[in-house]
This record gives sequence, C-alpha cells and structure tokens, in this order.
Amino acid sequence: MVTFVCDSCGACLKKNQMDTRWNRRCFNRTVSRMDCGKTFRGQEYASHLKGITEAEKCGGSRYMAKEMKDKKKQETWIAKVREKVTKTHNMEPHLKELLDHITT
Repeated sequence: MVTFVCDSCGACLKKNQMDTRWNRRCFNRTVSRMDCGKTFRGQEYASHLKGITEAEKCGGSRYMAKEMKDKKKQETWIAKVREKVTKTHNMEPHLKELLDHITT
C-alpha cells in the first residue's frame, strides 16, 4: 500500500486517506512517499502511480531491474488491437474511436 508522511505534522497516511483527512488539516503542505522519499506539493501525490521496490531501494547502484512480463504482454495486446483496427475497413466509427482511445 502506498504510504505518505506529512512533512508538517508527521502523520502517516495511505493514499486513499489523503483526500479526506490530510487536505483538511494540512492544506498546501508537502508530503513525502515513505518508500522512495519523493516529496509532493499539494495534489501532486495523486499522480504518483509507481514507486520503487525494496530491492531498488536497498540495492543502490548494484540493482538490476527484472524484465516486466505484464508490461510486455500489454504492449503485445495493444499492437494486435492497433493492427486489427487498421486492417478492418468496415468497422463502426464509434468502435474504432473507442479502440483508438484504449490503445493510446
């Protein structure tokens, strides 16, 4: 679970608590992500989707990233959908628009 620390009051908050609790008490302050130490101002925390792993944090310069299998599968799926959209000439416009939106 993504956890942040308020830099002004020291409260530890999970990402889903940020909108309800933290913004009322410490509006316009900064928070830091516990895992990676990155600091966010105001609502910037909401766009933080991915942190670092424990191996990255502890490994330092010796850390070697593993291949992301799920990302590779998703890229393959997106390529197949894009190919099908370009090859299909009688596709309904709203369906083509939806598939274009999904794969971008």
